[in-house]
Amino acid sequence: MTEVWWLERLRAKAGRRAGAGDNDVSRREEDADADEGEEEEQIEIDDLAKKTLNFIKGRKAASLLEVTAAVSSSTGAKPEEVARRIYILREAKLAEITDGNPPRSLTSYMVSAYSLWFWAMIALVCATVAVVYFSPGPLAYVRYGLGALFVLYLPGCALIELLYPKRTDLSQLERVALSIGLSLALVPLTGLVLNYTPWGIRLDPIVVSLSLLTVGLAIGAAVRKLGYLRLSAPPGMAAGAGGSKAGAVHGTLMR
Repeated sequence: MTEVWWLERLRAKAGRRAGAGDNDVSRREEDADADEGEEEEQIEIDDLAKKTLNFIKGRKAASLLEVTAAVSSSTGAKPEEVARRIYILREAKLAEITDGNPPRSLTSYMVSAYSLWFWAMIALVCATVAVVYFSPGPLAYVRYGLGALFVLYLPGCALIELLYPKRTDLSQLERVALSIGLSLALVPLTGLVLNYTPWGIRLDPIVVSLSLLTVGLAIGAAVRKLGYLRLSAPPGMAAGAGGSKAGAVHGTLMR
């Protein structure tokens, strides 16, 4: 439990680079390892970080306060220095920081900070409906902006959040690009369906259908995100325990 895995990883990569052949596959692997090695060299892992890692590995999970206090007490380092080493280990993918007491129900998720994206989306939908029907003449440009966002971004954004609920699944730029692309696909399909209904393609049916589509996809995304949060509770911590463990730290296995 006290073995420092990152040293083994660096030695293994050095051995692979030394024994790489002249074929294209080996050269590509060598270049990839070299790039990863350069990234790891930028992360400074000193003796305090090693002691922090060994303490984390000796437990299934521990709160940030427990790790910081225990390592600070045993090494004499300042708590802020220990906390900084924990985040260095996280950047090196040697430790993981998770919520020790994530929401356990949809209601608790909706009133937590995790759901800010959901309420922002609902607020944009409500604001768009308000300016479309109730805005006076001077707010015409606001109507144009919110209308473009309502049609070209929000439906695809809600679908992306449903398909890729984890933040690490896609980068922020990828989410924006895919949201616009999927909106351009969803809105014509919605219009096609409306064309074969008694309401037809008019302002009221379009506003109502796109609002319901966006809100429905957002609710589905919230349910999926809640499921991932439930699974993210680290081993060794009781599910739904009291809120004293705001953050949990545990070691990760190296590939």
